[in-house]
Amino acid sequence: MWRTEWENTHDHKLKQQLIIYNSDDCRALSLVTKAVSKLCSEQSGKAIVFDSNFSDTETHGRSRRDFLLDDFQAINNAAYWDHQRDMVYVNSSRRLKTISKRQAISSQKVEPNRVIDPVAPNTCLRCGEKSFSKEKVGERTVYDLKFTKRGISRDVVKYVAREFHCKSCGESTKVYPSSWSNRKYGQGFVAYSIYHVIHLCLLQRTIARSINELFGFSISETTVHHIKSIAADFYTNTCEKIKERIVTGKLVHADETPIKLKGGNEGYVWVLTNMEEAFFFFTGNRSRG
Repeated sequence: MWRTEWENTHDHKLKQQLIIYNSDDCRALSLVTKAVSKLCSEQSGKAIVFDSNFSDTETHGRSRRDFLLDDFQAINNAAYWDHQRDMVYVNSSRRLKTISKRQAISSQKVEPNRVIDPVAPNTCLRCGEKSFSKEKVGERTVYDLKFTKRGISRDVVKYVAREFHCKSCGESTKVYPSSWSNRKYGQGFVAYSIYHVIHLCLLQRTIARSINELFGFSISETTVHHIKSIAADFYTNTCEKIKERIVTGKLVHADETPIKLKGGNEGYVWVLTNMEEAFFFFTGNRSRG
C-alpha cells in the first residue's frame, strides 16, 4: 500500500516509512539468520540426514516421529492447530463457512452461463445434400456483466465455431456465431471497470478484488489495466469527435495543470471545453500545449 501511494505521489514521508519498514525487515532477517546458525552449531551428531536413510514406513507411515530439534516438534504440533482452524472452527461457524466457500468458488474456473453453437446449413451449396458431419474448429469464452432493472449479474458465454462437411460431396463450410468476439471481456465488463477507475477513483487491485467477490470472477489488477487499454482503443473515435467539435466551435476554454510522473519526470494535463463537452490530453512540455 505505501509503495503504491509513494509511486503515485512521491511523498517524502511515505518514502521514509518505506525505508524504515525495509530496514526493520533486514534486521529481523539478520536475527533469524543468527539464531538458525547458532542452533546448527550447537547440535551434535549428524548435521545432515539424507532421505535415503529412512524407510518407507518412517517417511509415509503414521508412527510417532522424533525430531532433531525440539522447535521442529513444536512446528509439527502446530499443524494440528491449522487443522482445528480450517476444519473444526470454520465448519462450526456459519459465517466462516460461507466465507470459506466463497473463497473456494472464486479460485475455480468460471463456467459459462450459455453456449452458442452454430447449426448446420440447410443444404449443401454444391450438391444440395442435407446431411452433414461436423467438427469444432475454434471456441472463445467471453466474460461479461449484464445490466438489468433489478441489478447486475455475471454473464459468461462460450462461442463455438464449427466446420460442416457434406456427406455426399465432401464440401466444407466454416460457420462462426454471428456474435463472435475477438475480445475476452464484454462491453458491460469493460464499462463497469472503467466506471470504478474514472468516476470512483479506485485502485486497480481494489476493483479486481471487488469484481471477484461480487461476481465470482478470478481476475487480477493486471486485467483491470488491460481493460483500460481496451476502453482507450474503443473510445478513440469518440474522443476525436469531441475534440473536433470543441476546436471548431465559437467558444473554447483551455487550462493546464502540472503533474509528476513515475521516475521523477514532469508533464502537463490539458483540458479544452466549450462548457458542454471536455477533452483532456497530455503533453511533456507546457510550450507545446
